[in-house]
Amino acid sequence: MFCMSVIEQITLECQKRGIRFTEDRRVVFEIICGSKVPLKAYDILEELKRVKKNAEPPTVYRALEFLEKNGFVHKVNILNSYFACSHFADQHACQLFICTKCQTAQEFCNANIASELKERAQKNNFQTQKISVEILGICKNCQ
Repeated sequence: MFCMSVIEQITLECQKRGIRFTEDRRVVFEIICGSKVPLKAYDILEELKRVKKNAEPPTVYRALEFLEKNGFVHKVNILNSYFACSHFADQHACQLFICTKCQTAQEFCNANIASELKERAQKNNFQTQKISVEILGICKNCQ
């Protein structure tokens, strides 16, 4: 149920932004949204092939690029995987908690952390392109 309401929200957001939420993008998002753990591109491809027999890696990579660029999914760099963003309508800098046992990821957003990192970068004459904070640990369920 959660995914369906998010799909509707993304559809409206795409209309508002004047971008296309194609069938392939929608299905890839549904696969990601339906998972409790971040998924790698080839895991997404295997699921996509259940729906679209002739699916190829470029289909997944193009969809992931679109979804990440528009804030609909987060890329978990340390795991090279993706998971659904819970509040994509806001442009936000989020940090991620990643459980090393069960691989679940949880986002939390603290603008002060992102602001501090940008400020430190500027003080060091470093121009940021993207700030990603990923914290590894053990979730409450696995402790």
